[in-house]
Amino acid sequence: HARQVAEALKGKSWVGEMLDPETNILIFEVKDAFTAASWCQHMSGFGVKALPIAPHQVRLVFHLGVTPLMVEKLIEIIGTLPA
Repeated sequence: HARQVAEALKGKSWVGEMLDPETNILIFEVKDAFTAASWCQHMSGFGVKALPIAPHQVRLVFHLGVTPLMVEKLIEIIGTLPA
């Protein structure tokens, strides 16, 4: 799931460096229009729980209970954000 979401984030102008998701954890940098806190707050409006771990770093954890449908929905939401 983390790899699928990483692919959806690639190419977005507001995404900086991203750690390679080797497990169920995805850590990436936000820039320009977002801070980590503002991105997490924006995503919480869609029911997505994300954690700002630094001023410009976000952590997403895909626990066992995260379904493929949930991942699909998150990818759709990311698709609606500016490129």
